[in-house]
Amino acid sequence: MKKLIISLTLCLLSLSAAAECQRSELPRAFYGDLHVHTGLSNDAFGMGTRAGPDAAYRYAKGETISVSPTLELTPSTQLDFAAVTDHAEQMAAATICAQADHPNYNSWACRIERRLPRAGILLNQIASHWFGDDLGACADGACARAYSGAWQQTVAAAEQHNQPCEFTSFVGYEWSGRVDNGPTIHRNVIFNQDPQIALPFDAFSYPEPEQLWQQLRQHCADQSNGCDAVTIPHNSNLSEGRMFSALTPDGGLTPEQVAERARFDRLAEIIQHKGASECYYQPGDSDEACQFELLPYDSFIGKMAPPLAKPPKNDSSFLRNALKEGLRYQQRDGVNPFATGFIGSTDTHIVSPGQVSEAGYREHHNKEQPSPALGQMLPKPTELNPGGLAVLYARENSREALFDAIKRREAYATSGHRVAVRFFAGEDLPADLCERQDALQQAYARGTPMGGEIRGGDSPRFFLSALKAADSPAQAMPGLRKLQVIKGWLDDKGNSHEKVFDLASSPALSSDFASCREVEARSASLCASWQDPLFDPQQQAFYYARVLEQPSCRWDQYYCEAVVDRCPELDSEDPAHQLCCQSAPKRIQERAWTSPIWYSPAAGQ
Repeated sequence: MKKLIISLTLCLLSLSAAAECQRSELPRAFYGDLHVHTGLSNDAFGMGTRAGPDAAYRYAKGETISVSPTLELTPSTQLDFAAVTDHAEQMAAATICAQADHPNYNSWACRIERRLPRAGILLNQIASHWFGDDLGACADGACARAYSGAWQQTVAAAEQHNQPCEFTSFVGYEWSGRVDNGPTIHRNVIFNQDPQIALPFDAFSYPEPEQLWQQLRQHCADQSNGCDAVTIPHNSNLSEGRMFSALTPDGGLTPEQVAERARFDRLAEIIQHKGASECYYQPGDSDEACQFELLPYDSFIGKMAPPLAKPPKNDSSFLRNALKEGLRYQQRDGVNPFATGFIGSTDTHIVSPGQVSEAGYREHHNKEQPSPALGQMLPKPTELNPGGLAVLYARENSREALFDAIKRREAYATSGHRVAVRFFAGEDLPADLCERQDALQQAYARGTPMGGEIRGGDSPRFFLSALKAADSPAQAMPGLRKLQVIKGWLDDKGNSHEKVFDLASSPALSSDFASCREVEARSASLCASWQDPLFDPQQQAFYYARVLEQPSCRWDQYYCEAVVDRCPELDSEDPAHQLCCQSAPKRIQERAWTSPIWYSPAAGQ
C-alpha cells in the first residue's frame, strides 16, 4: 500500500509539472543522445563498464559519474533528453560472472569470461542462444532472471529521471539483428512511455525486423493505452548494404513490408562514433564533403578482423542511396519505406551520453593504449570518432512533445557541435525571409519544415538558416563555412540522380592546425532563400540540407599538438609517433544534416 501511495504521488507530481510547462510559440531545438550503453550491455560490461542506467542519465544531466572503479567521467555540458539503449540480447548476463556469491560464478563459461572478458561474453551469448538457459553462466535460468531484472532497472531509471520541462528520458533498448548471422541491421527501439512489457523483443527471439515490428504493434502501438514506438536504424555503413535493401528472397519488399518500415523507421543515425553513413566517396567524386568520417571497411567483421575487411561499396549502406531507392517504392506503392529523417548519437559504451567533443576525446569502447611520449593513454582505433547529437524540434521538453517530433521527423543531426538549423520548403514562402524579423513565423505558417512532405504544386522555395547555438561553448565551434542542399530525384525512365547545390558561404579562413588554434574571427550565422533550377513537377524528389563548418582539428590532432615538435626524438614504436609524426595534421569539417523534405507529384499531375 505504501508503494502504491508513493507511486501515485510521483505520478501526480509529474502530471503537475507537465501541466506547468510553458510551451514556446514556435518549436525550438532540444539536444540529446538516443544511443547509450551501460554495464547492462554485455559488450560494454566486457569493456570494463560497470555503471548502469541511473549513471547514464545523471551524466546527461551534468553530473560526474564512476564508469568503473578506475574510470570517472565529468561531462562538459548537459543534454535536454536521452535514452539508455542497452543490447536486449541476454541483457546483463555478463554480470553473473562478476558476482562471487552467484552459484554459476565458477562455471567454465565464467572462468573464461573473467580471463578473456570479450571472448567469454560472446561465447556465453552463443551458448545461451543455441542451447538455451541451461549451459555455463546461464545454467538454471540465471540469464533469464538477470535479463528480467535488468529490464526493470532500465525502465525504472527512465521513469525516475524523466522531468517534464527540464529533462526527458525515454524508455528504450537496442535490437541487435543480423542478416543470416552476418551483416548487422541494428535498430534502437524508443517508446513514448513505459510500454508495460515483461521483456524487450530481442533479435534472438525475433530475428527479422518484420517480427520486431509485429511485436511492437501487438504489445504497444495497437494497444489502447497510448503506447507507441519507433525504431531507429544505425550503422548502415557497416551493414554491407543490407540495412535499406530488400531482404526478401524475390529481391523486393512487399507492400506490407513497405508500410511497416514507413511506420516504424522514422529516423536513422547518420553519424555516430563508428562513422558517418551519409554518402559514399571515392577519389574523383564531385561531392568531396562525403569523405567525412568514412570507415575503411563495410562490416563489423572488417572492424573486428582487419585481414577480412572489405572496402565500402556505393550501395544502400549510405543513406543518400537509400533515400533514392525509397523514391522508387514511393512511385510504385505510394508509400516510401526509406523516408527516414536524420539524427546523430554517440553509441557510447562507457555511459557518457553527449560526450562528443574532439578535444579530450575518450574512446566510446574504452579502448586505449599507453603512450610514454604523451604520458597518458591514447584512444584507439584512430578511424573512430566522438559521435554526434540528435536534435529535435518541439515547443516544450516533454516525452509527448519530443516523441511527436521524432514521429514527424522534425529532427536533424550534428557531428557534435550545437548549431541551430532551420529548413523549410513551400511555394508560398516569401523570398526575403533572411531579412525578416518574423522569418520563422512565416516559415511555419506558409511552409513545410524538415521531415515533411509536399505533394504537387509549383516550384517550392526553400529557406535554410544556421546559427551557432547561444549555449554552445565559445571554443566548441569554429564558425560556419557553407550552406548546401542535396537533391535526389527520379527521371522519367526511373533512373536516380543527385546534385549538391551551394546556397551560401563565408570566406575560407585559416587555422594553425598544428596547435589547434584559431587565428581569425568566425562567422556565427548563414542564411539562404533558394529555388531549385532543375525542378520538375512530374518527378519524385527529396531535398536535405547540410551545414559545413570551417575546418578544425580532429580529436587525434588535439593529442598530437603536445608532441608534434618532438617527432625526431620520439620512439618510433610509441603510438604517439605513429599517430602524430607520419602524416599531416588531422583536420575535419564538423557539420549538421537536416532531415529531408520530400516532393511527390499530385495525383493525376
